[in-house]
Amino acid sequence: MPQMNDSQIQSIEEVLKLCRRSFVAVGVFSFFINALMLTPMFYMINVFDKAVGTGSIPTLIALAVLATILYATLAALEAIRSRVLIHIASRMDLIAAPRVYELCFLGSAGSIESKGMGAQPLSDLNAFRQFVSSQNCAVMFDVPWIPLFVLLMFFFHPVLALVAMICMAVMAAMALANQRATTAGLKEANKKAANIAGATQRNLRNAEVASAMGMIPQLTKRWRELQNDMLEVQSRSSVTASGYSAVIKTLGSVVQSIAITTGAVLAINQEITPGVMIGAALLLGKSIQPIQQAVSGWRSFVEAREQYGRLNDLLSKYSASKKKMSLPPITGAITASGAFVVPPGGEKPTLLGIDLSLPAGTTTMILGPSAAGKSTLIRSILGLWPTVQGEIRIDGA
Repeated sequence: MPQMNDSQIQSIEEVLKLCRRSFVAVGVFSFFINALMLTPMFYMINVFDKAVGTGSIPTLIALAVLATILYATLAALEAIRSRVLIHIASRMDLIAAPRVYELCFLGSAGSIESKGMGAQPLSDLNAFRQFVSSQNCAVMFDVPWIPLFVLLMFFFHPVLALVAMICMAVMAAMALANQRATTAGLKEANKKAANIAGATQRNLRNAEVASAMGMIPQLTKRWRELQNDMLEVQSRSSVTASGYSAVIKTLGSVVQSIAITTGAVLAINQEITPGVMIGAALLLGKSIQPIQQAVSGWRSFVEAREQYGRLNDLLSKYSASKKKMSLPPITGAITASGAFVVPPGGEKPTLLGIDLSLPAGTTTMILGPSAAGKSTLIRSILGLWPTVQGEIRIDGA
């Protein structure tokens, strides 16, 4: 697998592509996990039709032993899949975190346009890493295998498959309605929370000044207003999401009852056996389980998508710095020729056509009124703010 240095990272998408073999492994494990999820159904069918129907204790014991082995295998595969997802999350952090950490520093130093970025990218990376290693991410690998269960229902009886598809269509429609009703609100609430955190961080950096000037009550009042606004938006979305979650959870029980009723009618007409009737109910419950899990964890999906988008935008906007050539020890001669400097995020240059020559070993004082560009000149000499035109050199470099 090709390796990528953290300084070459351009997006989180690139990082995930480096882990594609691990994702394929998760998909393979998910297939066998979902296949083994059918164990309760087959166990129930065979217990009813072969053990209870014939009154055979040895058959029941053999079925119990086989089911135990399959359950143990299922537990092992679940554990392995979780470990692979954790490995993916850890590798993503090892590759991307240094570059994200560097950009946080550059933003705080003013070398890039930060707009109150602070440590938010690192928080996004940590939260996204936790999502990748969570059960909510594993659900994404379970959903594609739902058609397998529908096909199996068809082999039991076409009517059971039809009932299953109708029930899953209703559940999917409810999940889609939940997504449309809550995504925008949750996104707005998360944005407001990030702005509040950034403002609080800036205020805390000036805590001594704020305290000396008696500004803490006003800052607290302002924070409370913003916090209430955020909580109102978040509460509306959370109430809506909890309502959909409750309805879908109830529908899960209703759907199984519908499956049992349909199976009972078919069993009464002797089109299927009682064991198949119970097994079909269990199978339908398993079929809708990923949808239920996706709805209950929808907030984490929304937040992960936002974190993924912000990290991609940040990494793609600020390309990695090129590897620089090692230079001899600095003596300190500074020259500037026609240097124009624009602060990060600004449109107009603060320094225009600066020309200077400061020999090594000399002391120079920079005088000027406020906002004349003294700090900008120092930042540009240090290389924190690059020139947009002209050049500034130290020892000719």
